[in-house]
Amino acid sequence: MFAAPLVVAAVLAVSMMTARPQPFVDISQGSIEGGLPRTPQALVDFGERIRTYVQIHRAAAEAAPPLRVTTASGEIRQAIDALALGIRLRRIGAKQGDIFTPAVAALIRDAVREGCHGQYAELLALVNEELESPLPGPVIHTRWPEGVPLPTMPPDLLAALPRLPPELEYRFINRDLVLIDIDANLIVDFVPDAIPEITSSW
Repeated sequence: MFAAPLVVAAVLAVSMMTARPQPFVDISQGSIEGGLPRTPQALVDFGERIRTYVQIHRAAAEAAPPLRVTTASGEIRQAIDALALGIRLRRIGAKQGDIFTPAVAALIRDAVREGCHGQYAELLALVNEELESPLPGPVIHTRWPEGVPLPTMPPDLLAALPRLPPELEYRFINRDLVLIDIDANLIVDFVPDAIPEITSSW
């Protein structure tokens, strides 16, 4: 999205801000007891943390200048920056692991293994295919690097991960799985070493 022209980004962001949240993916993998699926408690907690973040995002969006379709790049950037600032102010002290707790991170790493069928080298090559060198490691509340295209997320991998509401997306920075607020272009949290170090990066 960020490599696209700003007017296209504005159209996408406006539609995402007004869309109703989608339900989370069925994360009830494993045993079935009494005809009811058993959901890992860590992912129940993850869903609650995601919902809390979305409430923060929407409160910040209501207070920020509306992002509308326009060819004025300065106006678009101002609206995006205002949204990002509003989120930061509402999450002062946010740190890695606030959403991806250690228990959730372990399950996410398992989902990455399942989604890429254990083919880590191929996944890493796909993540890095448009990059000339490794990106700086992710930092909470920083922006996706300017001018760097978002890496492709394989469909099987996305299907293995918990579904997100429209405000958020999964992407990779190097080996880390990153949670991005796409309207604010903001890194919300990340799972370090979601792609194991058994592969070579470059």
